[in-house]
Amino acid sequence: MASGRRVSAMIEGNAPVKLPIPLITYALREKCVRDLRLFMLMKILDPDAVSRLDKVRVQEYCDLLGLKCTKTAKSSIERLAAKGWISINDDLLYTRSVRNITKRYTGEKGPRTFCERGDIDHFQGFCIAAQVTFMVNRRKFASRNLERRREFERRSEARKRGRVTQSELPFNVNFVSSQMLAKDLAISVSTAHEYKKLAKDSGYLTFGRAFSALPIEVSEVNHYRKYGPHDPNRVIQRKGEVLLRRPDILRSSTIKIVS
Repeated sequence: MASGRRVSAMIEGNAPVKLPIPLITYALREKCVRDLRLFMLMKILDPDAVSRLDKVRVQEYCDLLGLKCTKTAKSSIERLAAKGWISINDDLLYTRSVRNITKRYTGEKGPRTFCERGDIDHFQGFCIAAQVTFMVNRRKFASRNLERRREFERRSEARKRGRVTQSELPFNVNFVSSQMLAKDLAISVSTAHEYKKLAKDSGYLTFGRAFSALPIEVSEVNHYRKYGPHDPNRVIQRKGEVLLRRPDILRSSTIKIVS
């Protein structure tokens, strides 16, 4: 954490940069988060999109990113130039527009989040948390549309029969399972689980346990675990009740998604 404080102090006062979610998704899928990290550091350090690229600046990149040698930073700079994210001319470094790069590589602009100076310290955890937060928001939007449709159906039913029928309960939108994250990022479920753990350990996500009661007696729990429709490891007994452990509820107080 001491090194993180040093990094933040070295780039104190720089304004946050809006980072589109589709570009984060691309970087996570293509395993180029390190290159995106350096690119975002360039944008934060030089909001005017131009700076002098010399030994002093390369060493500064190394210090800020915690790299042991300048060769690693130079290799990442070369990859950014090959991708067209930056251009170098007469020792001057020009960074492209974040939104233009996003549209070029993903074909869309998409919603964005704010990347601040401290996020560079734990950038992969930040990217994972931003992806998960976007997925939660997407589920919330789908849930609101579902509720509007249900409300319309309830009103129609009330007009037909003179009463309102009770609709089913809304589904929990505050979770993103490892299977869902794996599908979005084209990775394995085990890798998705590790990603979520990394975002939590980095301080960007908090997990809350969620349970729902099952309509069975305690004496039937072993039979239900063996023959019931749910994973037996998720069926637990607590204080005289049989509960089904739902996916963890995810919350983030640091990641904000804007249009």
